[in-house]
This record gives sequence, structure tokens and C-alpha cells, in this order.
Amino acid sequence: MVLGLCLLFAWPASLVAEEFSSERGFFIDLPEGYQLLAEGGANQFVFIGPDQTARLEIKIFDPGRYASFSAFAEAIKAQLDSRMQYQSYDYAGRGARLANFTRGSGAAGVSGHLFLFNQTAAESPFFLVIMSYTVASRFDADDDFLRSALDGFSADGTHRGQPGPISAAALASLPPGGLQPQRIRFGEAVIDLAWDPRLAAVAQDLVEREFRVLLPYAEVPELLESAMRRFYRLVYRQTARGLDELGLHLSAAWESGAWKGEAWTGVEAPVDQASPAAGAAATRQPPAGQPTTVPAGAGSVSQASGQPRYGIPAASRAYVAALLAWTQSFVYERDPAGSDVVNPLTAAFEQRGDCDSRALVLAILLRQESVDAGVMISLVHSHALAMFDVPGLGARFPYVERQWLVGETTAAVTPGQIAQSQSDIADWFGITFDY
Repeated sequence: MVLGLCLLFAWPASLVAEEFSSERGFFIDLPEGYQLLAEGGANQFVFIGPDQTARLEIKIFDPGRYASFSAFAEAIKAQLDSRMQYQSYDYAGRGARLANFTRGSGAAGVSGHLFLFNQTAAESPFFLVIMSYTVASRFDADDDFLRSALDGFSADGTHRGQPGPISAAALASLPPGGLQPQRIRFGEAVIDLAWDPRLAAVAQDLVEREFRVLLPYAEVPELLESAMRRFYRLVYRQTARGLDELGLHLSAAWESGAWKGEAWTGVEAPVDQASPAAGAAATRQPPAGQPTTVPAGAGSVSQASGQPRYGIPAASRAYVAALLAWTQSFVYERDPAGSDVVNPLTAAFEQRGDCDSRALVLAILLRQESVDAGVMISLVHSHALAMFDVPGLGARFPYVERQWLVGETTAAVTPGQIAQSQSDIADWFGITFDY
């Protein structure tokens, strides 16, 4: 294990991190400025942080050399720090261990986080070790950065859109229970379901941590946009799965007509009309009458099978308009003293948050339904918009070879409408989520 440190404090602003992938199938999305320092084929990688002090090491071991994963964990403990205590939990459906460690003392001492993973599902099974650490004297000051780096890990392509090891361990430590009933109104539909606010609390912890990680990049303009993209990626990963059930209910209310006060029929809504604006207007002026409750467990339905499913809505632009109108009804909430971002779980279940939160909720819910969506950020206007890959007229934002329809979440406007004062595309950058 490489544990020597170079005690330099220069910020290499020209370095922009990217998501690294291994031929072993795993990925790691590191904070901006990390660079690959050394590698040993496909079995060892050493990354150095932008302050030239923090490091992240990845090493692969042959499981055939150990009697079991537990025996492997004990061998690593004996070698690295015999005093450390493991948290054992499942990560990506396999065994994992997480611990804090300290090795050495004085100026030579280092402290950090250790993650062990039993990758038995791979074609060629292996045991994985990741260490995210710094000099011991800087551990408390740098801990957010160290945790963030480790949380960028994904076991494989299937799990890229799910929480990283640190956040997964926090979720695994929650005791059973915690579900609370929640009623959500979507147009004329009333959706009753249960959610666990503790998951939102863990997500908010990640939001605040990643905001603290993001702050130093304000001094490095070359890295700021990339760092902000990573901030939103990690928030997306942390919360997307938690909106799965709600997404099915919202889609069911739309496809069945419950959102506009029609009885549940088990058939899909009609396809897009000739005028996209007609669908948008309908979301703002639903028929009067009593709210329609969406049946428990009812998702979008297929005309062929009548069974819940995910898939492209029968009227994609009109569904975008309906969800956009729903987020526009959220209570506007800001917290300038903190991240100013309400995590998407709280934003969706409690219908509150600012522009960032609402745009993220839309991206998650629409991508569940195979409608690509993302977030637009403007530092000039201190604002965020949603963006959608759907047809129809309206203001569009060019990004990654596509023209995205814009969505303003904080004013009662239809998709494609944006304030004239904010319409200069040079003031914005886009964020997409390819999970």
C-alpha cells in the first residue's frame, strides 16, 4: 500500500477530474482537481488531490489468497490499524466494510477512511480496498473532501446512479421503521403513500457536505462549472431511487386521468395533441370537483397488459407540463446560510424548495419515465431551470448536441417560457445525468 505523502499545497487549476473507470467494471467520480498519480496495471490506482496532500488509493486483491472476506478484512486491519472498528453492511448487494483509520504518528501520521468490498459478482471476482486519507493533522479540516472522494465510487455500471459507500453506510445504519404517511396532491389527484424522512435527512447531510466541498472552487473559475456538475450528480445519485414509488404514482395519475379529476380506468391518456400548449394549459385549469385518489400501488399502465410499468408517457410534452406545474406549486424555500438546496426527497414529498431542488426532482421523475431531462445553472442570475428533451415550441437551450426545452419552476408559466432578462444562453450551463 502506498501511504507516503508529499506535503505541498499548490492548487493545479488546469486539472479537471473526470469519472474514471476500470476494466474491472467499477467507476469513481472524484472531486475536480484529483489526478492519477500512479497505477499498477488494473490492480492498483493512486490519485492525488488538488491540494497535493489528500490521496485516494484503490487496490485489488485475489480472493483466493484468503479463507473468506471476513478473513481478508481482518488481515487489512492488522496491517493498517489494529484499533479501527469496521461497520459491516451490504453495498451494491455484496458484502462491504467501512472504517476510519490512523497510521503512524507525528508529521508522518495519516488518517482517513477505509472501504472494503467483496466483488463476487464480477466475471473475475476480487476483493477491493479504497483508502481516502490525508496527513493526520489535517483530517478534521479535510474530512468532507475525503468522504466526498470515497462517495464517488460505484461498484459497476448498474450502480452508477446509486449512493456511494459512505452514504450507503449511513442508510444501512438506520434502524427498521421510520415510515410515515404522506399525502401529495398532483392536480386533482390525491396520492397517499408512505415515506421515510430519515432518508431525506441523510440526503440533506450529503447536500450540505458537498456544498462545503464545492465552496473552495469559487476561487478557481476554470474548475467551478465542472465542480458544480459533480455536486448535482452526487445529489442525484443519493436521491433518485427514493423517488421510484412516487414516480409511479404520479405517472399513474397522469396516464389514468386522475390528475384532472377523471375516474381511474386502467387505460392510458391520449397521445399528444396537435397543439402542445393545450396540454400545458390543462395542467393549470383542471375541472372543478372532488380530488381523485390514485389507487395504492397503481403505476403507469400499459394498454396491452394493464400492469404498472415505467416507460415513455403517451403524451411526453403534456406530462412534462403537468409535472412542471406541480413543482411550480411548491412552497418557495431558501437557506442562504447553508447550501440553499433542499434535497429532492424532501422537496418532492413535502413540496418545498428552491429552483435547484425543483429542477432536480423533475429530472429524476422524468428520467424514470424515459424522458431525458436535466438542470440548467446560471451563476450570472443565481438561478436554476429544468431542461427537457421533448418536442414542441418554446425557448430551447443547446447542450450536448441537443436542443433542450427550458422549464421555469418558480413561476406559473408553460414549458419553453423564460424571462426575457434571463434568455441569453451564454449565461447558462447544462447538467445531464447518464445513469
